[in-house]
Amino acid sequence: MREIIKKFPEEIVLKSQKIKAIVVKVEGVLTSSTVQFTGSSYLYTLNLLDNNIVKPLRENDIIMVAITQNVLIDFKHQANELSYDLYQSISHGKANLFNEITADFEVLPEEICFIGNDFMDLPFFKQVGLSICPNDSVEYIRSEVDFVTTAKGGEGVLREIADLILVSQNKINKVITF
Repeated sequence: MREIIKKFPEEIVLKSQKIKAIVVKVEGVLTSSTVQFTGSSYLYTLNLLDNNIVKPLRENDIIMVAITQNVLIDFKHQANELSYDLYQSISHGKANLFNEITADFEVLPEEICFIGNDFMDLPFFKQVGLSICPNDSVEYIRSEVDFVTTAKGGEGVLREIADLILVSQNKINKVITF
């Protein structure tokens, strides 16, 4: 399983060893940057690779937080089922949200991995121990993060980083052993 981390720079592997919480944005990270509008609601598609890794992360003492700019009734149910802690209707003021998350979960900034994809995520990128964005983020976002995934938003971004964290913390065998 160590081959999983070969594609990551050593400094990213070292940072991932300290991670106790992953904060991931729904729009553009867990989903693609496109939505279908059906009149009264949005239609988002979640990747099963991402969904399947959330519970194993939680079982390995990694806090999972999903943040969304909208109130997503259907995602609230999914988040509960997958064991995410969910913060909804977040747009600007993410610096305040960051303080709330560190207090709520009693984690230090360097123990947080944040995965975002747009300009409103810049405050988070600057405060966390490990900042990540999907491959399809705009260039000025890509230049502000520690690592850019090979996956695009909605195509397994969380899974790519979760595998890195689990391997770097020697927890992957607990996940894949049946």
